[in-house]
Amino acid sequence: MEPLIQTLDRIEFITNPSSAIAKLREAFKTTGFFFLQNHGMDISSIRRGEDSFKQFLTELSLEKRMAYSFPEKGYQVGYTPPKIETGEFAKVADEKHFFHVFPDDTPFIMEIPTFKKDTLELWNQFNNLAEEIMEYTALSIQEFKDFFRSSDNSKGYSLLRGIHYPAGQKPVDDDEAITEGGNVVGMCASKHTDINMITLLLAKEPGLQLWYEGRWIPITIEDPNLIIINVGDMLQHLTNGFYKSGLHRVVCQENKERFSIPFFYHQPIDFDIFPLIQFGEPKEKFRFKKAGEFLNYRLKQLGLIK
Repeated sequence: MEPLIQTLDRIEFITNPSSAIAKLREAFKTTGFFFLQNHGMDISSIRRGEDSFKQFLTELSLEKRMAYSFPEKGYQVGYTPPKIETGEFAKVADEKHFFHVFPDDTPFIMEIPTFKKDTLELWNQFNNLAEEIMEYTALSIQEFKDFFRSSDNSKGYSLLRGIHYPAGQKPVDDDEAITEGGNVVGMCASKHTDINMITLLLAKEPGLQLWYEGRWIPITIEDPNLIIINVGDMLQHLTNGFYKSGLHRVVCQENKERFSIPFFYHQPIDFDIFPLIQFGEPKEKFRFKKAGEFLNYRLKQLGLIK
């Protein structure tokens, strides 16, 4: 039996694109997830970015970290402390804390002089790969290759996020408990879907799980040349639900902290996400016209903006 989460090879996209694109299409319309092998990102850049995020999130005091927190920007840049973001189905804010990197607005971290350089370099590595994957995604839905590329070469609103999930003593994996208690009862990140077009994820520790056909499927990566790619809500919206924004969560491991680095690929705020004509009559829930309109709606749901 084939594994639930398919492994696609970046080399095949180059050498046999029609085959690889067909596999991408199948993965995105079933689970919304696939592993990408031979991703081509520079491993030394990944390690420098990981080290910088870990240093900021675990070695600086909360007081020092808060100097780089910008609630007036909806926490879309810089540091977001614990108990700010609330999961899509949770009622209590998350214990995780994180740092957002965006090229035009990333602060210089006085205590870690190499932080900005290292994390922006990693942002660029991710963004180059994401744009390549989006070309194949465009072809998979019968659009031209540059369909997702901005005419003014705008960087969109793509974010690199370094996340630290503190260790918990009593992790649980009961979703009803999580709905009532957030991750104060042990869930690193309660069940949710991502807002954006696609997410590229570096995550080595166990804990990530995908909801599929009535059960949670653990997803673990040990190979540094393998990353996870998944559909976000905006791509699901654009395809009228044909591509699936996979419901997932992160379950804490007892007395073990967790780090991960997702890259959230976004379009510019004026990008049209209304369902494409080739996917039939738009369903009522896919009613938004522009990416910015949908982004604001979801950020309000998460408690990041008022």
